[in-house]
Amino acid sequence: MIFLQLESYPNEIAQDPKISPNLYNLSKRYEFIAPINCEPYTKWSLAGASVTETGIPQIYPEPEWHSGANSNDYKYIQRIQGIPNILETINYKLNYISTGINEVMGYENWILSHNYTKIYQAKNDLYLFEYLTNQFLPKLDKEFHETKQKTLTLILNAETHSPYKRPKWCRIERDISDKMKCFACIDFALSKFINKFLELKMYENTLLVVFPDHFPYFMD
Repeated sequence: MIFLQLESYPNEIAQDPKISPNLYNLSKRYEFIAPINCEPYTKWSLAGASVTETGIPQIYPEPEWHSGANSNDYKYIQRIQGIPNILETINYKLNYISTGINEVMGYENWILSHNYTKIYQAKNDLYLFEYLTNQFLPKLDKEFHETKQKTLTLILNAETHSPYKRPKWCRIERDISDKMKCFACIDFALSKFINKFLELKMYENTLLVVFPDHFPYFMD
């Protein structure tokens, strides 16, 4: 099982063929559930991960993380059990892959407290998706066929977050607004990852779930 949590990537942008042609086309071919609206005072990456993995919505005290929320507010949900805990009891190995360290609101602390083991940390999203496509998926597929080891992998990108600028590694010059170019870049990188998943026919034994944590701040 692979959970790919896309930072700040809402249905409206995923369904725009000019910004996200790959996600748009994939949504027409595979199971797609939308829209799922963000509830007030829950627009945090950690809130999105928590409700996805535990089924229990969490309300944080202030939507503006830089002004009202305490850095330790995440601790009250630290021990809530969810999907990773259930799968671990039936011998799933829990992997965690991300761009950088997710420090806001103790996000990474929450993930590690649910027994994920961090196996790769990328310096940007290009490195993240290159690693996933060229190394991680082939290795995961090979290990499953050789050992039948079941895994849950949580993947987090970072460069579709405020201030929503085109990453330096990306040269997409499509006729879209500047703040949309980071989403177009991730759509491009993500498509290579999903195409590799399909090429390896991993859908025969692996569930791939791509979902957002919340919508961008400029869509409030």
